Amino acid sequence: LQRSLSVTAMNIRDFCVATRLGRTMVQKLINEGQIRSVKIGSRRLIVDTPAEFLQRQMQEASND
Repeated sequence: LQRSLSVTAMNIRDFCVATRLGRTMVQKLINEGQIRSVKIGSRRLIVDTPAEFLQRQMQEASND
């Protein structure tokens, strides 16, 4: 039985580069629950892809 786990996680620095957001803003959005992340040991990994995050932001903006 073979299982495939397809999870993409990136560190905060890479997410900042991909979204062109600053580290402080990304940390604020993580704390507010707008960006999904997990902490493993001392590392914080973002499990949202930049595309997922930006799509949610666009949907929320269109609902306002």
